[in-house]
Amino acid sequence: MTPMPTIRTLRLHYGMSMVELAMASGVPVRRLGAIEYGLEHLDHECAVRFARIFGLSPEALLPQQARVARSSQLQRAGATLTAALLSGILLLQAPTALQPALLWLRATAASSMHATPTAIPTPRASQLPLPSRLQVSLGNRVVEQPTVVPQAHTTDVQRFAATPQPQPTFWLDERGPHGCPIDITDGQIVVTQFYGEGSHAPANVWGAIDLAIDADGDGYAEPSATNGVRVVATHDGIARVYPNSWPAGNMVLLEHSSGWTTGYAHLSSFAVSDGQEVQAGMPLGVVGSTGLSTGPHLHYEVRYGGSNHDPLDLVPCVAPTSTE
Repeated sequence: MTPMPTIRTLRLHYGMSMVELAMASGVPVRRLGAIEYGLEHLDHECAVRFARIFGLSPEALLPQQARVARSSQLQRAGATLTAALLSGILLLQAPTALQPALLWLRATAASSMHATPTAIPTPRASQLPLPSRLQVSLGNRVVEQPTVVPQAHTTDVQRFAATPQPQPTFWLDERGPHGCPIDITDGQIVVTQFYGEGSHAPANVWGAIDLAIDADGDGYAEPSATNGVRVVATHDGIARVYPNSWPAGNMVLLEHSSGWTTGYAHLSSFAVSDGQEVQAGMPLGVVGSTGLSTGPHLHYEVRYGGSNHDPLDLVPCVAPTSTE
């Protein structure tokens, strides 16, 4: 014959803390603790409240609770010792309003801690019925809620792996260096001359894109917004500095050990020295109009294997609509 469940066994079976059951049933947590550990008899009113939550009849709870109430003093002492430990754990997690009740429970249990603890037998969780819905008492209303089936805990490592991680600001792959070479804070970046066009032809030698800043969103770059903006490295590498070159003016070439090289031309000044080791995102200089240039802009090149490559798809900061 399957033994009748205790309130504590039912609560643990449904994964509820003592505080949660007290709040759902309206029975004070101090009284719930005393009932669970045999310090107080379960009366009919409390049995009705607990029965609503666990989907049982009140009579199904009362006989077993009566047997628990008739347990020996040693059994009670063992239960109160467990209550002292449990209340200490709950006290750390309970709302402020419930902490005095838990302190009372722990103090009551401490008075019997000199007795030898004896475990109270409880039925296995697999022997208990699982109702399809729970009834939770809220004031004078009884609200039905779907039964919550405990799920396996997900570790922090599993959550991190399941969550899409943001792409880094700069990264290098088989397509080349990805990232924005202009450190922009306001406005949008537009292309004023595309790859292989005008002075960027022939593309394999002079291919690049010219970048400038459109501050008012009309699709056209403004010299005042562009001049003096910081230029940053889009990958790690060794800097090669070329002051007053022609036609690039003040130019920095950044060489990576993988074979990729990027060029930053028409700078007004440098922030690195020749041969300096640079990390992605570090400043190289500021936008200017040195060399063969009609206005402030950044001439940005990407090279590999002795040939230039179109960097437009590698620069995510360029506005979708650009003008020549």
